[in-house]
Amino acid sequence: MKQLVLVGIVTLVALHTAVSYPTGCQRLLDVIAVVDGSDSVGPEDFQSVRNSLKRFVTALGVSSSVRFGVVVYSSAVGKVIPLSGDASNVTNEIGNLTHTRAGTATDLGIAKMIEMFNGSSSPKVGIVITDGASLTPSATRAQATNAKIQKINMFAIGVGDKINAVELSDIASSTNQVLSVTDYTALAQQITSLVLEICPTTQPTTTYPTTQPASTHPCDDCAMVNGIGYNPHEDCDKFIQCEFTTDLTLLRYHVKQCGYGTFWDQDKLICNHIGNVPCDNDPCSTRLDGYKYKTTGNCSQYYRCEDGETLVRHCQPGYFYDTTNSRCSEDPSCNYLKPLPPKCYYRERTGDKCHYDWVVGFQTYEDLPCPAGTTFNQARCVCDTEFGTFCSPPCKPIVDIDFNSDEPGEYDNYGATIRNGKAYFNGNAIIRILTLANVDFLSKVNIKVKYSQTSNSFETQAVVTNGDCGKQPSISIINQHTNVQFNLADTTNATHNLRVNSYVQAREVEYSLKDKEFTANVNSNTNSKWVADALILRSKCAFQLGHGTGSKNFTGWIDYITVSTC
Repeated sequence: MKQLVLVGIVTLVALHTAVSYPTGCQRLLDVIAVVDGSDSVGPEDFQSVRNSLKRFVTALGVSSSVRFGVVVYSSAVGKVIPLSGDASNVTNEIGNLTHTRAGTATDLGIAKMIEMFNGSSSPKVGIVITDGASLTPSATRAQATNAKIQKINMFAIGVGDKINAVELSDIASSTNQVLSVTDYTALAQQITSLVLEICPTTQPTTTYPTTQPASTHPCDDCAMVNGIGYNPHEDCDKFIQCEFTTDLTLLRYHVKQCGYGTFWDQDKLICNHIGNVPCDNDPCSTRLDGYKYKTTGNCSQYYRCEDGETLVRHCQPGYFYDTTNSRCSEDPSCNYLKPLPPKCYYRERTGDKCHYDWVVGFQTYEDLPCPAGTTFNQARCVCDTEFGTFCSPPCKPIVDIDFNSDEPGEYDNYGATIRNGKAYFNGNAIIRILTLANVDFLSKVNIKVKYSQTSNSFETQAVVTNGDCGKQPSISIINQHTNVQFNLADTTNATHNLRVNSYVQAREVEYSLKDKEFTANVNSNTNSKWVADALILRSKCAFQLGHGTGSKNFTGWIDYITVSTC
């Protein structure tokens, strides 16, 4: 059957794993937002800031163990909301924040934040939100350094096109914690996503076989997702995948190869385009211009070093890359694949943002489609979501599993019995579709699954979910005796539920979100509702068949599942 197919360039937002919490953070945490209230921030923009902070209070799950505070600054410190675990009171105070409207003394805002953290014994996170450079960058840098000395984990969010990237890097604790948004209306989405970045996470305390010293093991401090651990490899285009038992005893580990043109991205836990992943061991970081090498790819593909960067290259048709002589040699049987161009050779088409042209030398490949839900952005040289999500190329499932034919790599089977084109789940079995972990479905998803229950239990049983490792799913299809429940969580952390009755055991089910309409269908019986904030909350967990946090495991047969984003 079909492997996962990604057509075009899809931008994924990096979200760190939040472990074992249904909503928000439920471990000790103190968070203070330092907000730019200078005169460059308009009244409508400042209202967007208020709305974003309110969403942040909800997403964090502010409580007795998770406290939140705010500092508004301009040329002086303005309104301050002290650290508090009273979510209702903090939300009301945010609504009353005054817009100070003067200069941009970011250093004073950070200094006030440090003062507010005095006496806190919880992990501390500071988030600076600004739309421009500060009045005194040296003072801002000094205060940010002081904050880091005080063990405050610093994030910096730049808004608009007048931000100072160097200063944001000075403020943040690492370059991965510098974020930017196009305007204040986009701030709410970014802040909500930050919850998964700042909540304390748990690294596995790994038990190793006695033959392997823990201090030298490649699975030390791996990032855990769905019971699987991930670590970078010394080669940029490989990664280490670690398997554990339920008590976190290491079973084994594997060295995995990324595809041609990609390096392992430990932040996103994916093989990402080379240009998007800084890697200290990149061969081209120490090689002279013109050095060539090959690690993977088809017969014609290789890498070339230019200006310290690794660029993807291929030989002309009818030639293969000869690793012995480091050159292209003739071979009529070698058919090359067009690689992603190292620089922007993509060109927009007049009046058509759903397609683009690719110009290589004297050759132009015309009318190439952007992936569904994206449009071509000439400034960034990618198909992304900046200009809306109205392009709809032909719809193809990204996962299509029917348990009939050989489907290597499409799923991992943990105890399900495959027989006569069906998978049987005995109440302890799980099938995981790891390729669907960390996929941003945005506002469109369609899931079709056929299954038969063999138990008349009134317990809720998970048929399809993307929730595991203690984290609640944002997408789920749940079986319960004479009905099927459909659940969706959006990026505002609101949940939406539909239920469809069914009095037969064999059920053909369709889960759909399109044009803000959430639809559930079981054997032609339909229920639907309007979802105003129709952006599905991203989950780093893989899709699970027969298993999901919050429900019992499924008992019965599953015939097939398809998943598409159109």
